[in-house]
Amino acid sequence: MKFRLGSGCGMRPHGNPGGAASKGQTSMIAIAIAVVMLVLIMIFMLSSALSSQAGQSTRSEYRNLFAHNALISVLRTDTECGILSDVLKGGYFGGGRCDSRKFVESRIPAYMGLLLNATGHTDYEWFLEASPMNFRGEVLAIGSAAVKEAAERWDARTIVTWEGYQLEVKLYFKIK
Repeated sequence: MKFRLGSGCGMRPHGNPGGAASKGQTSMIAIAIAVVMLVLIMIFMLSSALSSQAGQSTRSEYRNLFAHNALISVLRTDTECGILSDVLKGGYFGGGRCDSRKFVESRIPAYMGLLLNATGHTDYEWFLEASPMNFRGEVLAIGSAAVKEAAERWDARTIVTWEGYQLEVKLYFKIK
């Protein structure tokens, strides 16, 4: 048995080919495609708006994280007088190998300069403040005090403890 192409089997589609029903289906498909395109455009615009807001939030989170890491790095710096947080405690609570208060006041600016240069943040100004929490003592303030009062600034805070005494250490940053 041989089949010939194009011989036609005599089968024809039912209904009205090329009539009003197929034009209606085409119109419905076009409308559905237009609605899908509008929805996709709206989703894109909404995600763009949210990502630009998230960018601002991410920048702020980065700066706060930088401030916290900088504070921890400075306090953990090892010097000829010991770890800087221990030297700082010595300035308030006595002890230590050096004149702790003068040592801290002279060394922290150098360490902050090195840190900002190493991280590429040379456009940042900083201010460090150490204040007693549960005992009497004077506040240690190093750096530019204007940074603490700046409207757009970020900061980090930690507590250094020694035998039940607490010393609050804050580090503030702002862009010059």
